[in-house]
Amino acid sequence: MLALCAAPQNRSQAEKNPLLPAFAQTNALKVNSVSEPPEMSGEPKKIVQPSRSETQLLEIVGDLKDQDEAKSTMPGLDELITLHPDNSDACFLRAMCNACILNSHDFVSISSDVKEAMSHPGQIYNETDYYSLLGKIELARANYAQAMDDLQKALMRDLSTANEMFNIEGVEPQKSSKFCVWNLAELDGLVARFPKDYRAWLFRGIYYEFFATFKEEYYPKAMQEFQRAALLNPESPLPQYFIGQLYSDASLTKKSSASDQERDEEIKNAAAAYTKAIELDRGFLPAYEERAIT
Repeated sequence: MLALCAAPQNRSQAEKNPLLPAFAQTNALKVNSVSEPPEMSGEPKKIVQPSRSETQLLEIVGDLKDQDEAKSTMPGLDELITLHPDNSDACFLRAMCNACILNSHDFVSISSDVKEAMSHPGQIYNETDYYSLLGKIELARANYAQAMDDLQKALMRDLSTANEMFNIEGVEPQKSSKFCVWNLAELDGLVARFPKDYRAWLFRGIYYEFFATFKEEYYPKAMQEFQRAALLNPESPLPQYFIGQLYSDASLTKKSSASDQERDEEIKNAAAAYTKAIELDRGFLPAYEERAIT
């Protein structure tokens, strides 16, 4: 990010504007018994300028508003990747453009771009994005078991933001959607194909949990899915973790008519679920983290 202010270059500038030294104080300006944030102390920080390829990528992103603009932008994106084949974000952006905006069914090429993106460090996209798109491709190819595996990998990057793997749009579950958005019909289909695989129920529960933020009627739907997942795989800490998360969400978002006692009960239930997850797997760190802040 470009700096908005620069530190004073000499004493006369500092005298003209006494506020400037605050942006990069030196040891000589420290006040006894006053602790300064690390980013505000020491020598002036060096500004890291974006590379030419990063600047080009940002310009391309700004031109991806619809299909026509995406089509006209693709040659520039292709050229950028040719010049910088290790630019992970550019590779994944091309995959996203082809799959999500241009509705291309060239799944071989799209998958290749995703896997190339995964082979280099990226700054914008992450494993949730990669595996979510790979999962949709496998679903379109009718490789349902692989789609399940990809969703699991998308899920495990960060359990606290698991619903991001669905790229949900709107505040109500949808039976149809854009290619890169997972919808309820697709998750229903996975449950129907894998009724004994706890992950299918877990995925659908996470999907419903997102909408519970907007409508309380989805809380029992999500809870039912998580409880079914727990019955199918009683040794996994994941269902209990998400049951705890659901209770935690309920304690914060329930309607204003809920009493303090009711909210406290939700918090106790959340802590109990996180404790159960820990008992199932003593090394399951996400449950410890959530229980500590519940």
